[in-house]
Amino acid sequence: MRGILEYARTVNIKIRPFETAPRPLVKVVRHQYTNYHSILGTLPGGPYWATAYAIIKERVNQAIYDRFDELYGKDWPMTEP
Repeated sequence: MRGILEYARTVNIKIRPFETAPRPLVKVVRHQYTNYHSILGTLPGGPYWATAYAIIKERVNQAIYDRFDELYGKDWPMTEP
């Protein structure tokens, strides 16, 4: 038992650089913390569905970026140097 706990306390944790951090971060927030899926569920089908989908996705993403700006300031880069 001590061996596994010592391992858990000392194992080397690796994190890759976040060159593309904004995209995955916004994706997680969009799917987990917004009403994105329920909006898409009410979107009627038709010839302009793909265009409407793109508009909704962009609006949700912009709302997320705006919220990040409110929380962390506009200078927060969302990426590692």
